[in-house]
Amino acid sequence: MKMPSRLNPDASSSRKMLELYSLLLFSGRKYTLTTLAERLQCSKTTIDRLISEIELFDQVERGKEGRERWYQINRLRKNKKVMIMCEQIQQLSLCKDFAATVLPSELKEDIESTVAQAAEFISDDCIKQLAMQPLGRSLARGSIDYTPFQGIIKILIQSISKKILCEVNYRSLSSPSPKIFLVAPMRLLTYNNAMYVENWRIKREADCNNLQSMVLSVQRIESVNPTLEKHSFKDMPGKDNENFGLIKSASEKVTLVFDKSVSNYVTERTWSSDQTFKFLPTGGVEMSLTANSLEEVVAWILSFGDKTEVVEPAHLRTMVRNRLLKSLEKYGFSSS
Repeated sequence: MKMPSRLNPDASSSRKMLELYSLLLFSGRKYTLTTLAERLQCSKTTIDRLISEIELFDQVERGKEGRERWYQINRLRKNKKVMIMCEQIQQLSLCKDFAATVLPSELKEDIESTVAQAAEFISDDCIKQLAMQPLGRSLARGSIDYTPFQGIIKILIQSISKKILCEVNYRSLSSPSPKIFLVAPMRLLTYNNAMYVENWRIKREADCNNLQSMVLSVQRIESVNPTLEKHSFKDMPGKDNENFGLIKSASEKVTLVFDKSVSNYVTERTWSSDQTFKFLPTGGVEMSLTANSLEEVVAWILSFGDKTEVVEPAHLRTMVRNRLLKSLEKYGFSSS
């Protein structure tokens, strides 16, 4: 199968100028010539030419630190009449703090810079300090450092917004060697302190394209290569499926009984869009929901220890029972 030719980073000068101008205007930060060339995937000479064109209609500050030249557009000098409410800065900062465990370092720095730049529009220093006061933080056990993958994340973000097909080089846990997939990235997803990308996978056949929804772990993507080909998909894979579980296989109805000691914990959370509860005379609760993946349900059930029991389906009871017996064998208990 012949894949589409890859995107030429120098294909559109007008597009690159727009990206460069947007980056300088909306970040308000200083960027070195080397950094700009890397981010726009073009030569330093091209950056110099684009800066000269931007200066025809806007003021670009220039400077030099060591051997590196830098450029900046100062938003504060351009529009001092703009006022941002303190509450809005606090809300933006809170979102940043809550998402911190899954953001790569450069992206976190960009967001922090954006929050700080927005706070500069507040003229009252006391209110400005109030707006910048930390309000929250995020704690996660077993979190992943996405800093080594920030380049991949940026390409995915651009490909999602521009509706570009990509060749993804992906190494799954079950495969000894990476595989190449042609996909249409549709959205990034965080789930259990990890980042995923939801896609339409495109299988090229003789007379048509076969589409299949695919969820890929970002940390297992080895490379993403945008192509010249765009797509027109509007619906995201599984956007209406809010059942239990990330990996979507055959959906099944599951009924569980939870002990009184964990009933509040279970009932105050949304596990599946169709979940229902029946409160029992013992103080426990019977829960019914639709699961996308029984393997994920088994792991979830085992996390409650002896505080839950599977009512149905019968084969799920068997799966949980067998898993418990294997665990007991590790501690010297025989299943015979």
